[in-house]
Amino acid sequence: MDSQIRKTRCAGRTLAAGLIALTALAWAGSEALGQKPRILPGHEPKVEPEAGSQPAVQAYNRGAAAFEKGDVPGAIAEYTKAIQLNPSFARAYTQRGLLLAGQDDFEKALADLNVVVKLEPTSAKAWCNRGYAYFRKGDFANALADYDAGLRLDPASAAAYRDRGYVRAMKGEFGKALADLNTAARLSPKDAAVYTSRGFVFSQMGRLDSAIAEYTKALQIDPTDADALCERGYARTMKEDLDGAISDLNKAIELAPKGPVAWFTRGYAYSRREEADRAIADYNKAIQLDPQYAEAHRERGFAHALSNDLDKALVDLDKAVAMAKEDYLAWFYRGYTYARKGELDKAIADLSQAIRLEYAEAYFYRALCYAKKKETDKAVADYRELVRLDPRSPEEYKRWGRGLEKDTLATTVDQFEAALQKDKEKAKAAYKQGVELHKKGDLDGAIAQYTQAIALYPRYAEVYYNRGLAQRKKENLDQAVADYTQAIQLDPNFAAAYSNRGYVYYKQGDLDGALADFKLVLELDPKNEDARKSCDIIESQRRAGK
Repeated sequence: MDSQIRKTRCAGRTLAAGLIALTALAWAGSEALGQKPRILPGHEPKVEPEAGSQPAVQAYNRGAAAFEKGDVPGAIAEYTKAIQLNPSFARAYTQRGLLLAGQDDFEKALADLNVVVKLEPTSAKAWCNRGYAYFRKGDFANALADYDAGLRLDPASAAAYRDRGYVRAMKGEFGKALADLNTAARLSPKDAAVYTSRGFVFSQMGRLDSAIAEYTKALQIDPTDADALCERGYARTMKEDLDGAISDLNKAIELAPKGPVAWFTRGYAYSRREEADRAIADYNKAIQLDPQYAEAHRERGFAHALSNDLDKALVDLDKAVAMAKEDYLAWFYRGYTYARKGELDKAIADLSQAIRLEYAEAYFYRALCYAKKKETDKAVADYRELVRLDPRSPEEYKRWGRGLEKDTLATTVDQFEAALQKDKEKAKAAYKQGVELHKKGDLDGAIAQYTQAIALYPRYAEVYYNRGLAQRKKENLDQAVADYTQAIQLDPNFAAAYSNRGYVYYKQGDLDGALADFKLVLELDPKNEDARKSCDIIESQRRAGK
């Protein structure tokens, strides 16, 4: 199986897939903006005390001191006293509101931060702190509205661009996210958090080399950033650099031993290295630190399934599904486990849930279940959809079936491929119609025909490429990148797809991604002067610090 196992920060789960994040409070009194979601125990900046001897100020300072000692309830109690003594004490409302947001008490947190906005309506930081609370709540629309308001008041706020960029990334608006984070990097080039967040965006886009480069920049600025180490470890795991990943994750655990995600991610790296005992031990530690850590139950369950302890696997996977009903991998792994047990109807039901949650790989295993039930039309339909969504060579699909009988799997995949060939001529006709419409400037019509061709025969690299050209002309840049990437997956020597993807990356501000693609063009076509000029321009910009 080849999949992204989680969408996390080092200290906890993100808001993706319906899971509430454990996110950081990184403050410097009321002057701090809400930070990107990360928790690094012991790394929170100090809360500056207020000057003065008034009773309200004394209570506030006692709250700050309590927070520094890790006594959050005590800090909240003292901030409450400060507010009772001075109902217009904005800094006390700010700190109490952020602490309450950190405890996921969003109603009370937002009540406090609403007061701050009313007391200080021209303070960009007031709006951005409330935006942070909305983000933690999972209310991205209101979070973005508050960050927008903050930036209108302070257009030079690097932290606001950084945090708005991260929220946009969580919404899947990767182009806008990178634009914000690039601005933040220009305004504050020494802020490690900017590069960690930009790395997270690239990771979510599947651009792991760019992600690793960004995490490395963050660590050059702050070598003790456990979050960047954890995320780089995850990216390296997905790149199969397992030794490098485990080295990063060991350091992250040393810096933040109470952060469950570092243990979880190292467990996954051990699992990829097929060291099941070590993987399970790390998942156990993650669950000990956070008993409600659904992903850890899920991965531990899958590790048990791969070790052929199917009943123990189902215990964990039942918990994972109950905790996170929108987690496609929990349903997928349980479906896989039921299939291994021969309970095909239960397997199909769970795999259908994973498909509902848009997990492409589930089509493959549901196709295998249908094939085993002799429901050939359903099996072929699922396989066709798999190839459309995640195009790979037949040989690669044959390697997916961990725990399954290899000869039978190979024969089944060959039968699926033979079935696809039957619709190839119909797909060619739709493709030709798309090209004609494209030439006439009817981009929507062309895209519709290209899409029809792909639905009939999803192995046409040229169709994805041409649809990418149409999407780019319509300024649908993320969709264009997706289509160029699909074309490259089907044909790794498709120089024009690399070139056009590089152009879009450049337009989105991803200089590293663009440069990598143009260099690949030169490897495939050393005489390509456009690619050479593009490389020269990008390298010149990088030397200039852009």
